[in-house]
Amino acid sequence: AIESIGKSSPAVPESAAWLNSLLAKIWRIKYSSSNGFGGLEPLLSSHASDIMRRLLEDSYSKPNGITHVAFDSFTFGRAPPVVQSVEIRGIDDENSVLHLGVVVGMLFDDSALMLDIRPSSLEYKTLPTTKISINSLDTQVKLDAYVKGIPDYPYISTVNITLSEIP
Repeated sequence: AIESIGKSSPAVPESAAWLNSLLAKIWRIKYSSSNGFGGLEPLLSSHASDIMRRLLEDSYSKPNGITHVAFDSFTFGRAPPVVQSVEIRGIDDENSVLHLGVVVGMLFDDSALMLDIRPSSLEYKTLPTTKISINSLDTQVKLDAYVKGIPDYPYISTVNITLSEIP
């Protein structure tokens, strides 16, 4: 099956309407028994939260004028990212690996990042911990994706996604 992919024009970016439709369906799934959500967004937000929490625990992660930074919460929000294009960059038939270039637009206008910050300067010593809220993210991300196919269901054994450029 992998041999037939992209044979006509492998270097032309393709529409990703089908992928965006899938992302919209799995981004946030409301639980029928509660007010909670499942899906891809809570999973990704949880992983991003864990990474940010670990990074902020390191002393070298804080600017000089800050004595304390604590991670409060993070969410990507209700709207999924939009895959703008998918380009086939190469096919390794011998190993059944497909190399894709993917451009993703991210306009998370209801995302939320909350940090607790305390300045270290003596003139601000009496100030309590301050909450900083970042509630919007708008960026474009270029990714390299490698997909390894297998002959049996689920037909994909490995997906490796990396940034091809710093946003």
